[in-house]
Amino acid sequence: MKIPYHIRERREKVDSREKLSIFANAYKISSVIFVAVRLNLFKNTYKEISLRNLAKELNVLEQPLALLVNFLVALGILKESNGNYIINNDYLPLLFHDNELVMQDFIKIADTEMENRNYTKELMDSMFGKSSKQYDSSLQLETVKNFNKVLNNSGQYASVLIARELSRYKPDTILDIGGNVGTYAIGICKILKSVTVDVYDIASMKEPFEENVSKNDLKDRIKFFEKDILFDKIDQSYDAIILSNLLHCFPISVIDFIISKVSQAIRSGGVIILHDTFLDESGTTPLQTLLHNLDWLTSGCCFNYTAEDMRDKFEQYGLKLLKQVKYKNMPTTILVLKK
Repeated sequence: MKIPYHIRERREKVDSREKLSIFANAYKISSVIFVAVRLNLFKNTYKEISLRNLAKELNVLEQPLALLVNFLVALGILKESNGNYIINNDYLPLLFHDNELVMQDFIKIADTEMENRNYTKELMDSMFGKSSKQYDSSLQLETVKNFNKVLNNSGQYASVLIARELSRYKPDTILDIGGNVGTYAIGICKILKSVTVDVYDIASMKEPFEENVSKNDLKDRIKFFEKDILFDKIDQSYDAIILSNLLHCFPISVIDFIISKVSQAIRSGGVIILHDTFLDESGTTPLQTLLHNLDWLTSGCCFNYTAEDMRDKFEQYGLKLLKQVKYKNMPTTILVLKK
């Protein structure tokens, strides 16, 4: 039996209103995730556990906990069977990686940001160019410093993929700009046994960088230089330069300046590895990239590019796109550009 048009139209309006209501209340969903992480709920639901025992483990009241876990079941993060709760298998890789709660580290950072920021106001200010978080080198680096653990863990996988691309061009000298705690440099040196890597980053990165490099016994091949790409010169030319998760940290007004600067420091026949989050050709997906872009926007940086946009920018400075790689398990894309 065909549903009359006026009933279908009414149902569609109800569905749309429900979706808008969920979107407008998304902060409540975030709060459920934040509280679950604060309570170590996921750690305690790694194996099946009853609501009563879970309440005892977390030292919380059973009735409000019931609402929380039911909400997590509705989101598909937990599943319930015969009154017991356990993490959905689909979420295990997100919550646990090499026995470290990497995704929970990201969630903790988001929790802290939500508690300390008025995101709506920051976004509104950005619409009028009044961002209160305009680029500040020391501020940006202090923020990155807080991400050290997360970046080091998440960067290890990306470093292997970057090394794989570099291996095709047999570089001897590599510059990693904004190399943070040396994660990429270490991963690359472990795979490409003959290369040396210089890392440029701010002063606050030096101590954790040196600890990381020393722990991996690579002090003779990886060197740290306290430099800000905006204000300091690149001292020599290189066979390869890595720009990984870097350009989105800067206002669009200086991105061309940075590209020009690195294009002059790359040797003829050398390659630049650009690793960042890009939108697809439609400019509207993936959603995760749009979320990242909102963060950049409220920090005074309007990084909202497709990979093709960035290819065109580099071509203006004499670099040709050789390869574009989108990996299934990474939200980022790698572009290989040759001079």
